[in-house]
Amino acid sequence: MDHEDAQFITRDKFYKAGQRIMSKERRELAEWNMGREEEALQSEREREEQGEIELLEGKLKRERLKKDLFAYLDSE
Repeated sequence: MDHEDAQFITRDKFYKAGQRIMSKERRELAEWNMGREEEALQSEREREEQGEIELLEGKLKRERLKKDLFAYLDSE
């Protein structure tokens, strides 16, 4: 009986060690996923900001061209 109890203790230690390893891996994976998600959100924000900047630059260029066109048409 003593031998069986010792065997179960060894198995129990092995099981608990495995549980700790799995728990650590889950935490690390969750942290990694959060980091990746934050990077993706930051990239998305940067793309949106860049798109807004390009849109505003396009509007300004359109206004300049429109003024130049009217100035040219008025001079004729």
